[in-house]
Amino acid sequence: MEAKIKLHYAKLNLQGDIPCYEFNDFTSFIQFLNKETFDKPGNNVQLMAVEDEIFVADKDSQIISETLLHIYGEGYFTISDTNVFLQEYDSFEEAYSVALDMRETHPLCYEKDLSQLN
Repeated sequence: MEAKIKLHYAKLNLQGDIPCYEFNDFTSFIQFLNKETFDKPGNNVQLMAVEDEIFVADKDSQIISETLLHIYGEGYFTISDTNVFLQEYDSFEEAYSVALDMRETHPLCYEKDLSQLN
């Protein structure tokens, strides 16, 4: 049996709390994403985080769905319950700003001041 996939999905201009959807299998998870996001008209930028990996792409890009399929093929979603965060933004600027905030504690988040290394 596959582990649960918990999707925290913040639609564009969401007001209030981010809803969480739970799926018992990868197929129903992808079907939901296709119906609610990928197959709907409109232009926006999507930020997706699967555990500690972050992806930013425009809505019409296939990178997010193909990345999910690749991760699934590696068996990632079958190991334990997985949290997936999907957020929609009006621009890449907004999405990358949030992605930067999410990586704030990572040592590679900001450029190092090379003058301080000497």
